[in-house]
Amino acid sequence: MTLNQLEYVIKAAEAGSINQAASQLFVSQSVLSTSIKNLEAELGRSLFIRTTKGIKPTAFGKAFISYITPIEHQLSLLDNFLYQRGQSSDQILS
Repeated sequence: MTLNQLEYVIKAAEAGSINQAASQLFVSQSVLSTSIKNLEAELGRSLFIRTTKGIKPTAFGKAFISYITPIEHQLSLLDNFLYQRGQSSDQILS
């Protein structure tokens, strides 16, 4: 599980669409879709129900997202804190 995967899952759930989330994240649809599928394989559970009209979280996905959202938010705050403290702009949390 990577920080990118956490961000991707949250953004996909918010957007309700892999394509829209990929556009917002400036990654290709295939990169985002593959990353989420790899995470689902690692977890052994589906995070989303996929339809032709978009995606929505499964019951497990909703619970998972509720746990990872505060983590992703805190990591973003930490990244901003380090940047404001004069860390080189090429150093980011990964």
